[in-house]
Formats: sequence, C-alpha cells, structure tokens
Amino acid sequence: MMFSVINVKFVSQAKKFLKKCPSELKDLFKDKLSAIYYDIEAGIALSGDLMGCYKFIIEYNGQSYRAVYEIMSDESVTVVYCGPRKNAYQLIKKSRVVRGTARKKKRTLATRDNDGK
Repeated sequence: MMFSVINVKFVSQAKKFLKKCPSELKDLFKDKLSAIYYDIEAGIALSGDLMGCYKFIIEYNGQSYRAVYEIMSDESVTVVYCGPRKNAYQLIKKSRVVRGTARKKKRTLATRDNDGK
C-alpha cells in the first residue's frame, strides 16, 4: 500500500469540534481521515453544490457524524466540516461561499463548458 505526502488543513469549525469531542469519537474521525494519505479520494464523493468535496460517515453512540473534506490540489486537502450530520451540508455550503471556493469551482466549470471541452 502506497503512502502519499498530503497536506491536510482544517477549518476552524472542524478544529474546534475535534478539540471538544470525546476522545473515542476523535479517534474515529482520525481513523477515517487517515485514509486520505493512501487515497486522496477515499471518501464518498458529494455532488451538486458540494462537488469537489468528499465525506466520511462516522457512527458513534447512536448518532451520525460527518467528516467532509475538499481536494485543493493533488497534494492538499482542507477538512471543511467535522461534526453531527444534522445541518452539516447547509453549514458547509455557507462556509464554502464565504471562503469563495464554491464560486471559483463554478467559474472553472463554466469556462470549460464555454471552451467546448
């Protein structure tokens, strides 16, 4: 199995959540996210407004959690959300628009479509 050098960054929301959550849950997040080092697209691909993002599903104490990351380059990902499933995707969409990554991706896709590629 090949191990790649991937730079993983966390948005402040994800850092705060992981700092506050129980150690068992934190370990589950770390285990899931460590798969990125072996395959940058290890998570489940999201679509629509969240195209370019991938998720991991974590079940803990009867609750469903999500770790969502965005591939920034072949060697860099940003974890854009860690926390409960409830409202996760709305929060991610809102934060992506604030950071501008959603607009940048849409503009890139529109440029490709206009170029006929």
